[in-house]
Formats: sequence, C-alpha cells, structure tokens
Amino acid sequence: MSFRDPFDVAQQCQQDPEFAAKAGALSRDVFSGDPLFRTCPSCEVETVDEVGLLISYPPGTDAEAFDPTYTCGLVPVELKKKGYIAHIKPYVKRLRARIKERDGEEQAAAFIASAEKLAARIIGLLKDCEFYTGLSQDPTAMHVVRFYAEDGVTAKYIIWHDGREEEPHQQPTEEAQAGVGNPSEAKLECGIYGFTFNHLLCGKEHKKEAEMMAEAKAAGLQGLVYYGTPGVIVLQAQHGDAATYLKACGRVGKKGQQTWCHEEKISESELSSYSPLEPACAAHGRPLEKRGLTPVSLNDIQAVLVGIGHGDRYRQVLGLE
Repeated sequence: MSFRDPFDVAQQCQQDPEFAAKAGALSRDVFSGDPLFRTCPSCEVETVDEVGLLISYPPGTDAEAFDPTYTCGLVPVELKKKGYIAHIKPYVKRLRARIKERDGEEQAAAFIASAEKLAARIIGLLKDCEFYTGLSQDPTAMHVVRFYAEDGVTAKYIIWHDGREEEPHQQPTEEAQAGVGNPSEAKLECGIYGFTFNHLLCGKEHKKEAEMMAEAKAAGLQGLVYYGTPGVIVLQAQHGDAATYLKACGRVGKKGQQTWCHEEKISESELSSYSPLEPACAAHGRPLEKRGLTPVSLNDIQAVLVGIGHGDRYRQVLGLE
C-alpha cells in the first residue's frame, strides 16, 4: 500500500482484516487522542528510566509491518536541541499534573526524578534521532522519538509511558475478516474535541477564518467557535473527521492544536443522531447551526461544557492546562 496522507494510512491499516488479525493493543496520546503505536507478537517492548517505553520493530518479522510511522500515521517534525527543550519542559509539567491528580504527590515527585533521566537520554540522542507527532500535529502532545539500533536497520521508538493510554484490541470474527455480517454492529469512534488557535477574527474580510468556517460547513460538521485571542473551536465529530478538519485549518494558514477530547464508541445506526452538544446548547439558549460552527462567547462554551458534564475541562479546552 502506498499513501501520502498519514490519516489515510492509519484508516487503511485499521480497516485491513489481515492487519487487524495480527495487531495488538493500540496506544493513544492521553492529551490529543492520536494513535501512537500498536503492539504485535514480534515487536519488542522494554522499560527505560522507569517512565519510558522502548519499542522495537525488527525487520524481517511481522513487526516490520506495524511500524507506527505507517500504521498510526505519525507525522515527522523537525526539532533541534533548543526546540526540544522548549517542548519537553511544559510537557513533563503537564504529565506531572496528571499523575498528581491520579496518584498523588509522592508518585508525581517520583515521576519527575525519572523524567529528568529520560529527557537527558533523549537529548543525548538528538544527533541520531527523529521526532514525530500524532495525526493532529498537536505541538503540546507527545513527541515520539525514533532512532536506529547499531545494525542501522532496526527502528526503535521512545514513548512516554504516562503519556499514552492503551485501548484494548478485539480480534475480529471470521465474518468481520471476510467482510460480512451485520454492518450495524460496527462501532465508530466519535467525540467532542477542543481546538485552540493563536487568534480567530470574525468577518468575511478575514479570508483564512472564512475558509475555516466554509470547510466545516462543507464537511457537515457542527460545533462552537469563539472569535478572539486565542480562538477556540469545540467540535462534535467522528475521530477521523476531527483530525482531518484540524489539518484543513493548517492548510489555509490557521495552525491549531487539540487541547482536549472526550470520545465514545457508537454504532453506525446512531451516527445520524449523534449530537452531544445540541441539548446543552439548546438549554443555554444558543442552538447549534445545522451545518457549520456556531459563534459563541467563552461564557457560552463554559456553560455548554457544564451542561455535558465536563465543566471541569474548561481551562484545558482553552489551552490553559
């Protein structure tokens, strides 16, 4: 298979019955929700500095076909030492806050001690390594590190253990592998996604923003948009459509980042009526437009998040956490 678009690659791999039959669990970024890597019987996984995973995909084995730059559509990003340090400091701080909330101060302190070792290890590899982000290209999410073993052909990846969540993988049935069965049983990953941009300006004279709004409308997407600094979009969509839209914004010159998401699995029959934002918007007196993004205030966004049970994520949606 030959693809240029990393999202198409990831989708094709996830829909390939032969791939699905051999694939292990999928790990996603805890902040962006992007796929990071899949395990498989032939890949090798070990722990480094207590907070990192070192994953190898030996050539000449089944693992070679599971290289995450292919199967998860990882996107290369150029970083030198100064740029990596600028990324890793706030990223480790963000992970620490998450660990503290989940496990307490003692575990968070232990994480920092080990994180410094892992960061130093990565800085020591800078001349020989490459960096990748997930499909959304969120600069605040995990930057996966790839380098090669001494043989020069075995790719090795460094993953931050606490920066990923494992999604159990169910082996497909014989009917699913054959492409038959009841299509209504298929589950789709949908959710609510928060995106921020350096700024968004309202009005047709602002061509980039106008193109963003037209793109959302043409794609049949629904959500909320706050014009200001920063600009904020809260989108309800299928996982793939959300990632594609964020990339489309980047193509028109408005590069954004995903700050938050809440995803769930729904059946294909439920997709046409899937609209988690609509009841909260209606209750707040700001009904969603049928197609496209509805202009709102920050207070509106906060009220809607409260209405859907995620009021505590307001600051995260705005990129403040």
